[in-house]
Amino acid sequence: MIGEFVIIAASFMLSLVAVALILRLSHRNSWYDHINERKIHTGDIPRLGGIGFAFSFIVFALVINFSTAESGLGLRFLPCLGALVLILATGIYDDFKSLAPRYKLLLQIVAAL
Repeated sequence: MIGEFVIIAASFMLSLVAVALILRLSHRNSWYDHINERKIHTGDIPRLGGIGFAFSFIVFALVINFSTAESGLGLRFLPCLGALVLILATGIYDDFKSLAPRYKLLLQIVAAL
Protein backbone atom coordinates (compact mmCIF):
# COMPACT_ATOMS: atom_id res chain seq x y z
CA MET A 1 0.00 0.00 0.00
CA ILE A 2 2.80 2.43 0.89
CA GLY A 3 4.65 1.57 -2.33
CA GLU A 4 1.64 2.41 -4.48
CA PHE A 5 1.16 5.71 -2.68
CA VAL A 6 4.81 6.63 -3.23
CA ILE A 7 4.54 5.86 -6.95
CA ILE A 8 1.32 7.88 -7.28
CA ALA A 9 2.79 10.82 -5.35
CA ALA A 10 6.03 10.73 -7.36
CA SER A 11 4.09 10.57 -10.63
CA PHE A 12 1.97 13.54 -9.56
CA MET A 13 5.05 15.56 -8.59
CA LEU A 14 6.83 14.71 -11.86
CA SER A 15 3.70 15.79 -13.78
CA LEU A 16 3.61 19.11 -11.95
CA VAL A 17 7.28 19.82 -12.61
CA ALA A 18 7.20 18.64 -16.23
CA VAL A 19 4.04 20.61 -17.10
CA ALA A 20 5.44 23.75 -15.44
CA LEU A 21 8.71 23.44 -17.40
CA ILE A 22 6.91 22.80 -20.69
CA LEU A 23 4.55 25.74 -20.13
CA ARG A 24 7.49 28.02 -19.30
CA LEU A 25 9.22 26.89 -22.50
CA SER A 26 6.01 27.53 -24.47
CA HIS A 27 5.66 31.04 -23.03
CA ARG A 28 9.33 31.85 -23.63
CA ASN A 29 9.11 30.80 -27.28
CA SER A 30 5.58 32.15 -27.84
CA TRP A 31 4.26 28.70 -28.76
CA TYR A 32 0.56 29.48 -28.52
CA ASP A 33 -2.52 27.97 -30.05
CA HIS A 34 -3.96 31.16 -31.50
CA ILE A 35 -7.64 31.87 -31.95
CA ASN A 36 -9.17 31.03 -35.32
CA GLU A 37 -12.51 29.89 -36.71
CA ARG A 38 -11.92 26.26 -35.62
CA LYS A 39 -11.10 27.06 -32.00
CA ILE A 40 -13.50 27.39 -29.10
CA HIS A 41 -11.13 29.04 -26.63
CA THR A 42 -11.15 32.82 -26.25
CA GLY A 43 -7.45 33.47 -25.70
CA ASP A 44 -4.06 32.20 -26.74
CA ILE A 45 -3.35 28.85 -25.10
CA PRO A 46 0.22 27.56 -24.65
CA ARG A 47 0.94 24.50 -26.80
CA LEU A 48 2.59 21.33 -25.55
CA GLY A 49 1.19 21.25 -21.99
CA GLY A 50 0.16 17.64 -22.52
CA ILE A 51 3.76 16.59 -23.05
CA GLY A 52 4.39 16.95 -19.32
CA PHE A 53 1.56 14.56 -18.50
CA ALA A 54 2.60 12.12 -21.21
CA PHE A 55 6.22 12.18 -20.03
CA SER A 56 5.21 11.40 -16.45
CA PHE A 57 2.86 8.64 -17.61
CA ILE A 58 5.55 7.04 -19.78
CA VAL A 59 8.19 7.19 -17.04
CA PHE A 60 6.00 5.62 -14.37
CA ALA A 61 4.38 3.10 -16.70
CA LEU A 62 7.88 1.87 -17.53
CA VAL A 63 8.89 1.84 -13.86
CA ILE A 64 5.80 -0.14 -12.86
CA ASN A 65 5.99 -2.58 -15.76
CA PHE A 66 9.69 -3.32 -15.50
CA SER A 67 9.60 -3.66 -11.71
CA THR A 68 6.86 -6.32 -11.58
CA ALA A 69 7.72 -9.90 -10.77
CA GLU A 70 6.00 -11.29 -13.88
CA SER A 71 8.62 -11.85 -16.56
CA GLY A 72 8.00 -10.39 -19.96
CA LEU A 73 5.33 -7.92 -18.87
CA GLY A 74 7.52 -4.99 -19.81
CA LEU A 75 8.12 -6.37 -23.29
CA ARG A 76 4.38 -6.78 -23.88
CA PHE A 77 3.95 -3.13 -22.91
CA LEU A 78 6.39 -1.80 -25.52
CA PRO A 79 3.93 -1.84 -28.47
CA CYS A 80 1.49 0.23 -26.38
CA LEU A 81 4.30 2.62 -25.52
CA GLY A 82 5.21 2.88 -29.20
CA ALA A 83 1.59 3.69 -30.08
CA LEU A 84 1.47 6.33 -27.34
CA VAL A 85 4.66 7.95 -28.62
CA LEU A 86 3.33 7.93 -32.21
CA ILE A 87 0.08 9.61 -31.12
CA LEU A 88 2.04 12.14 -29.04
CA ALA A 89 4.42 12.93 -31.92
CA THR A 90 1.48 13.27 -34.31
CA GLY A 91 -0.20 15.74 -31.96
CA ILE A 92 2.97 17.79 -31.49
CA TYR A 93 3.57 17.93 -35.24
CA ASP A 94 -0.07 18.90 -35.80
CA ASP A 95 0.24 21.69 -33.22
CA PHE A 96 3.02 23.33 -35.20
CA LYS A 97 2.50 22.34 -38.85
CA SER A 98 -1.26 21.66 -39.13
CA LEU A 99 -1.26 18.06 -40.30
CA ALA A 100 -3.93 17.23 -42.88
CA PRO A 101 -6.83 15.30 -41.29
CA ARG A 102 -6.36 12.25 -43.56
CA TYR A 103 -2.70 11.90 -42.52
CA LYS A 104 -3.54 12.40 -38.87
CA LEU A 105 -6.22 9.70 -39.13
CA LEU A 106 -3.81 7.38 -40.94
CA LEU A 107 -1.20 7.78 -38.18
CA GLN A 108 -3.86 7.16 -35.53
CA ILE A 109 -4.94 3.99 -37.32
CA VAL A 110 -1.31 2.82 -37.51
CA ALA A 111 -0.93 3.47 -33.78
CA ALA A 112 -4.12 1.55 -33.01
CA LEU A 113 -2.99 -1.43 -35.06
